[in-house]
Amino acid sequence: MEGKWYKVLGFNPNYDCYECQRNSFAQGGEAQRMLSSKEVALDIGPSTAAVEVEFAMPRERIGLAPTTYHANLLEKLEFDTEPGAVRTAHTEGRMFGLTFWENWYVIGQNQPKEQDFRFVYYTGKTLQNRYDGAFVYARKPELPQAALPSIYKIAREAGFDPTRACCIDNSCFQPSIEAMSTPGQTAQPPPFTPVASADVLDSAVDSAVSPAPAPLSSGSPSMLESLAAPLITAARDIAELLEDPHPPATELFSRQRPMSEVREYDMNGYRVPSGRYTLE
Repeated sequence: MEGKWYKVLGFNPNYDCYECQRNSFAQGGEAQRMLSSKEVALDIGPSTAAVEVEFAMPRERIGLAPTTYHANLLEKLEFDTEPGAVRTAHTEGRMFGLTFWENWYVIGQNQPKEQDFRFVYYTGKTLQNRYDGAFVYARKPELPQAALPSIYKIAREAGFDPTRACCIDNSCFQPSIEAMSTPGQTAQPPPFTPVASADVLDSAVDSAVSPAPAPLSSGSPSMLESLAAPLITAARDIAELLEDPHPPATELFSRQRPMSEVREYDMNGYRVPSGRYTLE
């Protein structure tokens, strides 16, 4: 599992379908170099790996221009190396204000002549609920086209419908876009409670539609404006607290296409000639 892996397919819309998902795994000396460069302290042993997690999600706040939130986290994954272990690895962390515990199972991978991929099934729990899901790692940010029939077969054997999986948008990792997106970003607070066990290395917010509204006056803020600013912020926070979360969540996950809408593949994952796709 060492090196960079991109999530290209996700099966749980609540956890797997964010944009721009890249995970970088490092063990041993490479892990220590990663931690040192990020100035993060984690206890990495022979059976553990440091994992740098990157993802993006849209962020809309009342009265402000829509933005895109980029997260860069570092966490520790503990591999189960005991003889006969069924579970591949497990982790514990805190994200979005909730402590989570997850078990990972690598239930399939590429054949020798196929593009590299790993099919990961996971189960998890927080103090509020239990959940499970699955995703597919690939070495490149796009779908491993020649390996999709194998991925579809593994998915169905595990009880998942591959045509309902989301095709994760990793277009931000195209070289020209990636080179332009990193420099000049200003670190901003994350939209939810910061990660604790999975330390926040960096977070940035890009304007997605239009710049923020111009200030009311071009000069120094008046005393009235200075007094009103905290009240405006508090009112917005209360309004967002009472806001119905379902429309934003629906919009978030609608940004990722299900595989049933990726017309280049049939229901078994094979490429089809243009215009001849049928799901039935």
